[in-house]
Amino acid sequence: MDPLSIAAGVVGVVVPALQCVQRLVDDLKKITDAPETIATLRGDVLVISQTLASFQAVPAAQWETLGESVAIQARSAITSCSASCERFQLTLGRWTRGSPDGRLLWQGRIAVGVFQQGLIRSISEQLQNCKTTLSLVASTATLYGYLQQAKVSEEIIRLLSAREAEMVDAMATTDQQLGTVHSRLEALRLAGTARDETDADWAATVAQVEAELSTLSTTNRLLQELLVKTQTTASRARGGHDRVVNHFGAHNEGMQLGVSYGSISGLTFGKK
Repeated sequence: MDPLSIAAGVVGVVVPALQCVQRLVDDLKKITDAPETIATLRGDVLVISQTLASFQAVPAAQWETLGESVAIQARSAITSCSASCERFQLTLGRWTRGSPDGRLLWQGRIAVGVFQQGLIRSISEQLQNCKTTLSLVASTATLYGYLQQAKVSEEIIRLLSAREAEMVDAMATTDQQLGTVHSRLEALRLAGTARDETDADWAATVAQVEAELSTLSTTNRLLQELLVKTQTTASRARGGHDRVVNHFGAHNEGMQLGVSYGSISGLTFGKK
């Protein structure tokens, strides 16, 4: 696929996603007596809006460097986040009521129910995961663009290595979240509806946690694709020197081998 088609495919989902996110931001701002969890969510929605906007600044040539597979996974993650924002906007319609001055007032008591808390927490975590992953995609695209225009230097190699480490850390976090969210979803399904909470809130929470799980799977694949691409680029930038650099992210203590098929000698443990 040509660069313009790849870029158009991404921008084609970014624009409606930004519009959807902005509508949710507007509604969240109208709630004057919102619980603290809603105020926190408002911040997460604003941040993902800024992240999506940064995608529009990525030139077509840089999307070609990232590759079609990365673009496809990025589109999928953006679409999933957009759909969650749209569903949550509909849910807000049940939780709030309009006032003559255009504000939204929280229905009933200020305290948020268990399912409401779970739903808000899930969409916040989903947006945070998307923000982290998509920010890595955008910043890596910018770095690739710089690499195409400038001579390879130790500084560029250092930046590529740092980006690799960030991706490894993000993948480790995503793997952990996948297990946690899967367990939370199973618990929700087994628990069923709770007293004093509506079936609609339970169903909305289950749907949102399912969406979060799907997004985590997508961003995990995206990070894997991006890491392989970055490792290949870094290897070329190093000019084929006879050295291998392993990145373990934040997990860099002790002896880290990965897989070794040769003998190892000359190691000393403790004092001689």
